[in-house]
Amino acid sequence: MKRVPNIAGVLLICGLVLALGLECSVAAQEGHYLGETPPGDRPQRFAPDVISTPPGVHSAPAFSPDGTLLLWSPMSRTGETRMIKMTGGVWSKDEIVDFGMGQGIGEPCFAPDGQRLYFLSFKALPGDSIERARIWYVDLDGGEWGAPRLIDETVTSHPTHWQFSVAMNYNLYFTSEVQGARGGQDIYMAKYEGGQYLTPQDLGPNINSDGIDLCPFIAPDESYLLFARKSSTTRWNENN
Repeated sequence: MKRVPNIAGVLLICGLVLALGLECSVAAQEGHYLGETPPGDRPQRFAPDVISTPPGVHSAPAFSPDGTLLLWSPMSRTGETRMIKMTGGVWSKDEIVDFGMGQGIGEPCFAPDGQRLYFLSFKALPGDSIERARIWYVDLDGGEWGAPRLIDETVTSHPTHWQFSVAMNYNLYFTSEVQGARGGQDIYMAKYEGGQYLTPQDLGPNINSDGIDLCPFIAPDESYLLFARKSSTTRWNENN
């Protein structure tokens, strides 16, 4: 397993800001990143008229590496993922996608090469009536989405929670609620080798604490990791 560098302090992922969003529609948005002004030294709500709209929360926006596809999940009871495309510099109207799953999906996440999109689904499996979040993926080939596939059992054996992240080598970083987690939720890494995921590894006490550690974002080259933490001293508003 590649050694993850020590991280001082806790970094809250900008994509996890509790921005508000339910019904959203893109109306003649133009330019990369929906025509938003490039970020400066201070965080700003991203696309307040498209993604960050009231009332609710949403997943981190998932841009394809070429910047022409954007997917995100407004938080809702039924679960859904919306997608928009940029053609000729103009963004399309948003559409709901489920890649043939037959039910809502959430938390889309591109692999850095743009050839695979991961997402969560509560779809029950044959012979397993338990409805819980599992990671699925679809491959993108020649502009066409392939059939959805369930990730390897080594990963699905872990109860996963919310956002996850993929490195350029397809190593997967995710939040696990596996029995024995220090604070109930810890961050694990599953190495991708030989076309499959190996047994996930606990990132250890340099990352995981007695609090809740979740929502990892790994740099494509695995040179740094961003994540969120909820501890006994965290100021936390469950309604935001």
